[in-house]
Amino acid sequence: MKIRALHLSDLHLSTKKNDHDQHTVIAALCKDIENLRESEDFDFIFFTGDLVGKGSYSEDYRIKVKEDFIDKILSAANLTQDQFFLCPGNHDLELLARDKIYESGLQNALSDRINVNEFISEHESHTSAFRSLEKFNSLSADFGSTSCLKRTPLYANFLLHLHGQKIGVAALNSAWRATGRSNDQDCGTLILGERQIELSAKGLENCDVKIALVHHPLNWLSPKDFASTQRAIARNFDILLHGHVHEGDGLSLVAPHNNLIICGAGCLYQSRDYFNGFSIIEINTKENTFHQETREYFHGRDCFDVSVRFAGGGIFNSPLKKNSEVNFVLPERSVQRICDEANRQLVSSAISDVAPEDIGDLFVEPRISRVSPNQIDVDIASQGKTNLISIPDLEKDPKNFFIWGGKESGKTTTLNYLAVRATRATALSGNVAFCIDGRNFSSASSILSAFGTFCDGALKRSEIERALETGKATIHIDNCPLDRNSLQYQNLVKFTKLYSKNKFIFSAEDSARITLVEQALPDLGVNVSELFLLPFSRRQVRALIKNWFGDAADESSHILDGVLRVTAKLQLPRSPFLMSMILWLNERKIAFSPVNYATLIENFIEGLLEKLADTNFRSEIYTFRIKQHFLCELAAKMSRDPVHSISRLDLESFAVEYFKARPQPKAKPLELINHFFSRGVLLEIGEDVRFKLECFREYFVARRMLDKPDYLDECTSKDNLLKYINEIDYYSGLKQDNIELLSLVAHRLEYASRAVDLNITSNDYSRVASHDDSILDSLRDRVHDLILSRPNNQEQEAILDDFDEINLHTQKNDKSENKEEKINHSSIEADQIEVVQYDSKYSDYLKHLILASMVLRNSELVDDNTSVEQIFHTCIEHWSRNIIFALVQLEILSQDRGSFTDEHRNERSLKKMVSTVIPAIFLAMVIEYLGTAKLADVMNRFLETHANQELPGLITVLLYAELGLPKYMDKIEDFMERPNVLGGSRDLIFTNLLTNYMFKKLSSNDQTRIEAFLAKQAKTYRSSTSTGGAEKAAFIQQLRDRARTIKISSPDSIKDK
Repeated sequence: MKIRALHLSDLHLSTKKNDHDQHTVIAALCKDIENLRESEDFDFIFFTGDLVGKGSYSEDYRIKVKEDFIDKILSAANLTQDQFFLCPGNHDLELLARDKIYESGLQNALSDRINVNEFISEHESHTSAFRSLEKFNSLSADFGSTSCLKRTPLYANFLLHLHGQKIGVAALNSAWRATGRSNDQDCGTLILGERQIELSAKGLENCDVKIALVHHPLNWLSPKDFASTQRAIARNFDILLHGHVHEGDGLSLVAPHNNLIICGAGCLYQSRDYFNGFSIIEINTKENTFHQETREYFHGRDCFDVSVRFAGGGIFNSPLKKNSEVNFVLPERSVQRICDEANRQLVSSAISDVAPEDIGDLFVEPRISRVSPNQIDVDIASQGKTNLISIPDLEKDPKNFFIWGGKESGKTTTLNYLAVRATRATALSGNVAFCIDGRNFSSASSILSAFGTFCDGALKRSEIERALETGKATIHIDNCPLDRNSLQYQNLVKFTKLYSKNKFIFSAEDSARITLVEQALPDLGVNVSELFLLPFSRRQVRALIKNWFGDAADESSHILDGVLRVTAKLQLPRSPFLMSMILWLNERKIAFSPVNYATLIENFIEGLLEKLADTNFRSEIYTFRIKQHFLCELAAKMSRDPVHSISRLDLESFAVEYFKARPQPKAKPLELINHFFSRGVLLEIGEDVRFKLECFREYFVARRMLDKPDYLDECTSKDNLLKYINEIDYYSGLKQDNIELLSLVAHRLEYASRAVDLNITSNDYSRVASHDDSILDSLRDRVHDLILSRPNNQEQEAILDDFDEINLHTQKNDKSENKEEKINHSSIEADQIEVVQYDSKYSDYLKHLILASMVLRNSELVDDNTSVEQIFHTCIEHWSRNIIFALVQLEILSQDRGSFTDEHRNERSLKKMVSTVIPAIFLAMVIEYLGTAKLADVMNRFLETHANQELPGLITVLLYAELGLPKYMDKIEDFMERPNVLGGSRDLIFTNLLTNYMFKKLSSNDQTRIEAFLAKQAKTYRSSTSTGGAEKAAFIQQLRDRARTIKISSPDSIKDK
């Protein structure tokens, strides 16, 4: 049996008496249908919503709809009203007919899947909910009446007979909760309802083909409705036809028990020069085929023709059913458990009384860049746009991705969100998704156990392996191991190579990039494209506030201003975690005035542990101090574990021993532990217990350092110092006046510098900038020693011994077969172990420099100004040496690879890249680790007393300017007046000021001075001999035009801090 039908959608019929353009397109459509009918007749017309532009449907309007469109289409197709089927779209609603008070109550009542299903089960008695649909339903009742099984205010279903076959059609309603808000604000909020699908499918069970009509694509549904509804559609229908997306598409999505084909028709009319299109579908049950041809209107020719933009020849073909395909399905209970687990990891989950519980309702899509943050400003300044990728594009792209992000920048939340979306789509895709912590890759057994834990045991290990073997999995790996000498890294690479058919999305903290040569990723077993998470823009902060507090947030503008003031004051990037902390403190009306990030964390945790509100949870026993002390001791214990976790059993034993050593007659250890879980301080994942966020553990370790000097000594010992970098950062931020610590980290920095023996000083900058080969020759061997070193024989044997012990242990304790053994027994040859990171001495040197800079930044209460100035000089000197080393390293490695010929090396563009981009990368690090306005006086004195040191002076003056400190343009101009300033320094200042001019909000005075400075430098670059003001004025006008264009197209600064 073959069915041939027209799929039309989104006419938006005008209320105008004579809309010439729309009539022209309709006439062309009718002519095209007549021509197509000459080759073969049509059996049905399916119209998927937005028949009209406004849903008033007055009597005159109804007549117009029939006469101007429906009657003409039916005549052209040679069909009757009983062969025309339609469902409502959002434009078909008469929104003014709604009762606002009733609507508000209904919105609150439809709070979850259970309530939605209960309401739809009884929807025929809730007539007020469908007042906006009454006129549409009255019109639609004129069509398909002879085959209609049931028609309700919400849906209609039909049983058709054709060529001895039975065809089931359900006209579903996805628009009944639409609001008509502009800019697609309904997307992600609509409700279709699992129960609507089930009710509409009654009576169609024995049909040969079952077709569902709906207006909105499924991704417009609310997260609370999305998963259960798509599963219900996949269970009950073969084909889903939708509209609303103004392009045609055909997508074969394999469901667990059948092949659900989803097709969009495109928009029939928007304007004459818009993409106006429709589709022809052919279903052949005998040959088990589905065929779709998409056609579009061509304004210049005034006719419809094949839409080649849709597909080759405008054709999409798919098998109708694929029952033999290997597919996977998770029970609804497991899907919900996975979603609940992701929700539990949200900062807001256990503490907020108003924030949504579901990650889909709270999540704000981050800005994800295809290029590093250091390159973004250059792209915008030169091209006026950024190379960003959206979440949907990331999901659709078959490539593997590696996402870099800053500390607490939302990497884990983003991966959880992606995994939840993929899990909710399992019913349609037949694929499964996993989100795994890379720290769990210590053995093959732990890897597969982590997969089983994520899917709540819904899939057996053999089923997980089958999904991996057949490429039916999307695997998200957080905290990706990058150290090639680690067991986790080796197991990861073996795993990805073994299951390379699947899609992988990795993430790691971007601080790890400093240990990678040329910041290049090591081999991960599969090819990856790197992405970068950017801080929130003002628009995204506003969206998070709206999601957190809801539409009724009366003080949203006030909250937004407060959030931005805090981030500006502390010079912090707007990370999702930072925003969540501030929003919760606002929600609870907790007063806070942080002086740095550590004190903001302190404010947040004190609120979390109810320091000022110890009236609940047996506060007479578990005082704030007891809770804090317990967590400090627990954090210290967890910190001794490589992955900073503890088993539940060990946690309970720890709690018992804690109170045994510190008797509290009424204390119940398990009660306190459960309290920390409920407050979102601790998190249990599988068999492991961790602090919900790493910064919580780091903070409590820092608190213990404050309380116990001997513990501080232990953590700052020579062997431990670099293990506790973040903890010491928090400690110094809380303490702020520890001159001994500041002196210690400065001393350790000097010691690490001597150990790495770069044998360069900041004065060598001029040699590098002038491409003096003598410095390359003197450092070539040192570069090779520090970068290209391999383990010696003893180190190689130790690594292989470690692997052998792990494999023996796994074989003895795990009887699982097949892939696990392949992971374990993948050969590891000594010559395969290659170190792509820097030599440990150089990595340690960099870490010491970062630590010294952070402690100096936090030491605002140290009263020894001489020491502070000396240590600032020390840090700036070492940042300068690292810039020089990076420049030399790039040149030497390029020569080694033969990628730069002598001719290329002399090109000016390449010299500029080497002399400006590398310092810009390090400058960003200096701003992050050393940037604070409280060092303004120190920077001023440094610039006055070190006028002969160009690179340290350049770093200092740009740091001063980036912080927006008083009279920063004076400092820049004074620097530029120094004798013999190098071209690379001029380039870097020019680029930095140009970027700030384009993206930062400037005072009129600063704007004028920057314009004059840039114009002067641009004239120098062009070697212009003009002395008049016309050239300068023209250049400044170009600047203003470019800046205006950027700010219109991207009003939220890309360079948000």
